[in-house]
Amino acid sequence: MRPRRARLSRPLDRLKAVSLPLTAATCWLLALRVGEWGHVPGVVSALGAGLLAATAAESVRRWPALPTTRGRRPWLRAVTFTLSALPLAALLCTTAVITAQLP
Repeated sequence: MRPRRARLSRPLDRLKAVSLPLTAATCWLLALRVGEWGHVPGVVSALGAGLLAATAAESVRRWPALPTTRGRRPWLRAVTFTLSALPLAALLCTTAVITAQLP
Protein backbone atom coordinates (compact mmCIF):
# COMPACT_ATOMS: atom_id res chain seq x y z
CA MET A 1 0.00 0.00 0.00
CA ARG A 2 1.04 3.55 -0.69
CA PRO A 3 1.07 6.05 2.14
CA ARG A 4 -1.80 8.45 1.86
CA ARG A 5 -0.92 12.10 1.27
CA ALA A 6 -2.59 14.75 3.36
CA ARG A 7 -5.14 16.87 1.50
CA LEU A 8 -3.50 20.14 2.48
CA SER A 9 -0.05 19.06 1.31
CA ARG A 10 0.06 19.45 -2.46
CA PRO A 11 3.07 18.70 -4.64
CA LEU A 12 5.41 21.60 -5.24
CA ASP A 13 4.89 23.77 -8.31
CA ARG A 14 6.32 27.14 -9.35
CA LEU A 15 3.57 29.19 -7.75
CA LYS A 16 4.06 27.39 -4.45
CA ALA A 17 7.85 27.67 -4.78
CA VAL A 18 7.44 31.45 -4.92
CA SER A 19 4.64 31.78 -2.37
CA LEU A 20 6.45 29.78 0.35
CA PRO A 21 9.42 32.20 0.57
CA LEU A 22 7.01 35.16 0.29
CA THR A 23 4.99 33.85 3.21
CA ALA A 24 8.16 33.21 5.20
CA ALA A 25 9.40 36.74 4.47
CA THR A 26 6.05 38.19 5.50
CA CYS A 27 6.07 36.33 8.81
CA TRP A 28 9.69 37.22 9.53
CA LEU A 29 9.27 40.92 8.68
CA LEU A 30 6.04 41.13 10.64
CA ALA A 31 7.72 39.54 13.65
CA LEU A 32 10.59 42.03 13.38
CA ARG A 33 8.15 44.93 13.07
CA VAL A 34 5.73 43.96 15.83
CA GLY A 35 7.89 41.99 18.23
CA GLU A 36 9.81 43.24 21.23
CA TRP A 37 13.27 42.35 19.96
CA GLY A 38 15.12 44.03 22.82
CA HIS A 39 14.47 41.00 25.02
CA VAL A 40 15.27 38.35 22.40
CA PRO A 41 18.85 37.43 21.46
CA GLY A 42 19.99 38.49 18.00
CA VAL A 43 20.55 34.84 17.15
CA VAL A 44 16.79 34.35 16.83
CA SER A 45 16.54 37.05 14.17
CA ALA A 46 19.57 35.59 12.37
CA LEU A 47 17.97 32.15 12.51
CA GLY A 48 14.81 33.53 10.91
CA ALA A 49 16.85 35.16 8.15
CA GLY A 50 18.78 31.93 7.61
CA LEU A 51 15.60 29.87 7.33
CA LEU A 52 14.19 32.40 4.88
CA ALA A 53 17.36 32.25 2.77
CA ALA A 54 17.32 28.43 2.84
CA THR A 55 13.69 28.38 1.69
CA ALA A 56 14.46 30.74 -1.18
CA ALA A 57 17.58 28.77 -2.17
CA GLU A 58 15.65 25.50 -2.24
CA SER A 59 12.96 27.08 -4.41
CA VAL A 60 15.60 28.36 -6.84
CA ARG A 61 17.29 24.95 -6.94
CA ARG A 62 14.07 23.14 -7.82
CA TRP A 63 12.72 25.79 -10.22
CA PRO A 64 13.73 24.24 -13.60
CA ALA A 65 12.03 20.90 -12.87
CA LEU A 66 8.75 22.33 -11.59
CA PRO A 67 5.54 22.84 -13.57
CA THR A 68 3.85 26.23 -13.36
CA THR A 69 0.76 24.90 -11.62
CA ARG A 70 -0.47 21.51 -10.49
CA GLY A 71 -3.92 20.36 -9.68
CA ARG A 72 -7.33 20.41 -11.23
CA ARG A 73 -7.99 24.11 -10.63
CA PRO A 74 -5.01 26.25 -11.66
CA TRP A 75 -6.99 29.46 -11.11
CA LEU A 76 -7.28 28.55 -7.42
CA ARG A 77 -3.50 28.23 -7.19
CA ALA A 78 -3.16 31.72 -8.71
CA VAL A 79 -5.61 33.13 -6.15
CA THR A 80 -3.70 31.44 -3.31
CA PHE A 81 -0.44 32.88 -4.63
CA THR A 82 -1.94 36.37 -4.80
CA LEU A 83 -3.30 36.12 -1.27
CA SER A 84 0.13 35.15 0.04
CA ALA A 85 1.82 38.05 -1.79
CA LEU A 86 -0.60 40.79 -0.67
CA PRO A 87 0.39 40.95 3.03
CA LEU A 88 4.08 41.25 2.11
CA ALA A 89 3.30 44.03 -0.35
CA ALA A 90 1.23 45.87 2.26
CA LEU A 91 3.95 45.45 4.88
CA LEU A 92 6.66 46.73 2.55
CA CYS A 93 4.51 49.69 1.44
CA THR A 94 3.76 50.78 4.99
CA THR A 95 7.44 50.44 5.91
CA ALA A 96 8.43 52.55 2.89
CA VAL A 97 5.87 55.24 3.76
CA ILE A 98 6.97 55.37 7.39
CA THR A 99 10.65 55.46 6.42
CA ALA A 100 10.06 58.22 3.88
CA GLN A 101 8.40 60.40 6.52
CA LEU A 102 11.25 60.12 9.01
CA PRO A 103 13.33 63.29 9.43
